Amino acid sequence: MDEKEFVDQVLRLARERGLRVETNRSGLEQITFNETSRKALHTGHVARLFPEALAPGLTPRQFNALLRSIAPGRPCTQKGMREIVDAIEKR
Repeated sequence: MDEKEFVDQVLRLARERGLRVETNRSGLEQITFNETSRKALHTGHVARLFPEALAPGLTPRQFNALLRSIAPGRPCTQKGMREIVDAIEKR
């Protein structure tokens, strides 16, 4: 799997899970994980997760730290994004 395929799979799985995926003002697709706070990750964030997010044995704590280093201030995105990455790993 390459970075583009990873990003495409994340977006597809987000849509399948009923998360809102839309184009932001910068022209990047973004996934909104929390409608109330409008916390989202855009494709630039998702691309930066690759390939580390798929590392064998990565713990939830390590994943959360990785995500915080890429997109700080979005704690409500961690669980949903981790579940999407887990689903990719199982395919």
